[in-house]
Amino acid sequence: MCVLLFASALLAQTPQGTQFSYQGALRQAGVPVNGSVDMVFDLFDAPVGGNAVGPSLQFTAANGNPVAVDEGVFNVTLDFGSSAFNGPTTFQRWLRISVGGTVLVPRARIENAPYALQARTTEFAYDVASGSIGTNQIDASQVQRRVASSCASGSSIRSINQDGSVLCEPDADSGGTITGVTAGLGLVGGGTTGVVNVAADTSVVQARISGTCASGSSIREVNTDGSVTCQSDADSGGTITGVVAGSALVGGGNSGSVALDIANPLTLTTDAGGTRLLVENTGASGVG
Repeated sequence: MCVLLFASALLAQTPQGTQFSYQGALRQAGVPVNGSVDMVFDLFDAPVGGNAVGPSLQFTAANGNPVAVDEGVFNVTLDFGSSAFNGPTTFQRWLRISVGGTVLVPRARIENAPYALQARTTEFAYDVASGSIGTNQIDASQVQRRVASSCASGSSIRSINQDGSVLCEPDADSGGTITGVTAGLGLVGGGTTGVVNVAADTSVVQARISGTCASGSSIREVNTDGSVTCQSDADSGGTITGVVAGSALVGGGNSGSVALDIANPLTLTTDAGGTRLLVENTGASGVG
């Protein structure tokens, strides 16, 4: 009798149990076997001899669970318990199969899939005693130790050391209650967090005038940034600064366009003080 065997672990979305599926192809004299067959599965720690691991799994007619073989192919679910595959990966396992009372050789080596059952805990974790890992076994350069220190009121943690101690610093708190600054008319900026800046709004407030004009020019326009636009002076070159109305005249001035008029009326007198000639602004005249 010839048997071609291969194993596969059961897959599940949740943590699986210790069982796994084992499949194979069974032939007798080169012909695929069909029907129910008695099969016994035993797990060992060596390919020859060695020690049995876990229980002997018997699928027989006497137990009411013979293995169904269809066109030589069979599938069984094996479960040797939680301790069968929980050792280091160097603890290899071999499966001894008996068919109809005949032990097949060689034993089938169990590959990696059943060892994946060990991932339910952690590899080698069964060898680690509870409480055996302490501060001396922790690499503080890789794992942060428990932060057990604290800072007093009015201070905050600035840094945490490898040993879990902390370095404190005073809070930069002025004690004020301002929660925000809003820029009003003529200002820009403001805010509610961090450092708040406020500046003059040059579209409303005139910036410091820093520009000048050359001799012979005057400022025509002041810009928002304080610079100026110049223009040439409309200066005739004269030096008169004012016009004063003298005797028999009225008007004059010291800015803009000035005018002079004859006083109303204009009179000419004699040496004796009598009026000899009278001239009105209207053009009327008289001799007396």
